[in-house]
Parts: sequence; structure tokens; C-alpha cells
Amino acid sequence: MPLVLIGLLTACTKSNNGEQALQNQIDSLKTKLENAYKPGFGDFMGKVQTRHSKLWFAGVNENWELAQFATYSINQKNNTIKNKLWKKLSSQR
Repeated sequence: MPLVLIGLLTACTKSNNGEQALQNQIDSLKTKLENAYKPGFGDFMGKVQTRHSKLWFAGVNENWELAQFATYSINQKNNTIKNKLWKKLSSQR
């Protein structure tokens, strides 16, 4: 019976060490994520500017399929800005 108790205690101790190692790894990954590059408003607007240029060239050349696609791309990027950037800014207030 004492050997069984020693075995159980040893198993529990090893489990806690494993959990601590996993927690350390999680904390390390959280720190890396917090320090990772996050695009700002200027990055998003640069993408929108490129899409506006494509829309202008499509309109000048009367390429309406490309103009429709460029409009769709602009709307998608605007939704990305709204969903990601504005939520981030509103959470900082």
C-alpha cells in the first residue's frame, strides 16, 4: 500500500511539472504574439489606394469587369478596416 501511495504522489508531481512547462510555453507564445507586427491604419489605407488606382485605370479603359472587381476589392478592404481596426480602437478607449 505505501508503494502505491508513493507511485501516485510521484505521478501527480510529474503531471504538475508537465502542466507548468505547458503554461510557460503558453506565456511565451502570448508574449511573442503581443510583440508581433500588427498592421495599422496607414497599412490598410495603402491597400485601399492601390485598389482605387486599379478602379481608375479600369474606368479609363472601359474595362467594366475589372472595375466591378476593383469595387468589390475596395469594399472588402473597407470591411476589414471596419472589423479589425475600429474594434481595436474602440477597445482602447
